[in-house]
Amino acid sequence: MAEYGKQHHQRILDYFDEHYYPAFTDQASQLEVTRTFWDPTYNSGSWVEQWYFDGPMMLIPRFQNWVSQYYPGTKVALSEYSIDSGKKTIVDALAEMDVLGIFGRQQLDFANMWNPPAPTDPIAYSFRMFRTYDGKGSRYGDVWVNSSSTNQAQLSIYGSQRTRDGALTILVLNKTTASITTTLSISGINLPSTAAVYSYSNANLQQIVEGPSAVITGGSINYTYPGYSATLFVVAGAGKAAIQ
Repeated sequence: MAEYGKQHHQRILDYFDEHYYPAFTDQASQLEVTRTFWDPTYNSGSWVEQWYFDGPMMLIPRFQNWVSQYYPGTKVALSEYSIDSGKKTIVDALAEMDVLGIFGRQQLDFANMWNPPAPTDPIAYSFRMFRTYDGKGSRYGDVWVNSSSTNQAQLSIYGSQRTRDGALTILVLNKTTASITTTLSISGINLPSTAAVYSYSNANLQQIVEGPSAVITGGSINYTYPGYSATLFVVAGAGKAAIQ
């Protein structure tokens, strides 16, 4: 197709598209298998990795590398995917939030979840966390911010900024059953003294709950994340941030 385009001065492929349904057997593997979308060190043992890729799937970077090599400018899509167990649990919501965060970080161009959830399903709250976390249309940011975790498999971090008001939005997913207390460091931005906090957990599967503000001291937030929970910090500020 790239060769045809060169010869005829016409692009005939807009998107390279695949369907992908990660394989998992329990809640732990459901949360872990999201690494097949990006992680060059993670091999889930799938038949695709074994017989076709001869190693870790790292699906999105692999496709993007193919595009870069064979037909630059082509966009990458997953027009069918699902991480849903069908059991309507908090883990379904956390796995989907993780996937959405990965899509943003990896700059995937298009994705379509197969079988949209019912409004009361936990997975529906995954989309609400990004699109209307306060129930009033406030959204996760539209510009990716460099974000990293010392253990992304246990505590995943996804940060972004809103171009509309400069607010920094930081989504932290505790993918373990135990609470985790740690320090979140923010740099490159003028910080206020507190951050708004919104959370979703087993404590209330029918609502994203606004909690007490988190204190910001010395560019850091020290916080305890309950087991199997999603926590969104909203920080008013200005500048280009980095998060660890």
